[in-house]
Amino acid sequence: MSYAKKEGYAPAQVKCSFFALALTHPVRICILDLLHEKPMTHEEISRRVPLSESTVSHHLRILYERGLIRYAEQHPWIYYSLDEEGLRVMRREMEACLGPIWGE
Repeated sequence: MSYAKKEGYAPAQVKCSFFALALTHPVRICILDLLHEKPMTHEEISRRVPLSESTVSHHLRILYERGLIRYAEQHPWIYYSLDEEGLRVMRREMEACLGPIWGE
């Protein structure tokens, strides 16, 4: 995962926005919730959300690029699961940036 440099913004703000993008679409939150239940294949996820398989792939890619999910190949399937460390990093970065706004 890499954070793009943004001129004029504090590093914490850039990191926070990097992760916030992953949460801007309800289907990505739905996918995270599904993967909290158990690892799933693309096909299993696609059956549970009301979108085409290609659109699900798009959302999986965004979650993967932000380090929130990972995948493991178990021929012939690819299983997606939560990346617990990535979720901890996201929480830490979001709290660092937004904690003062939230009053924490």
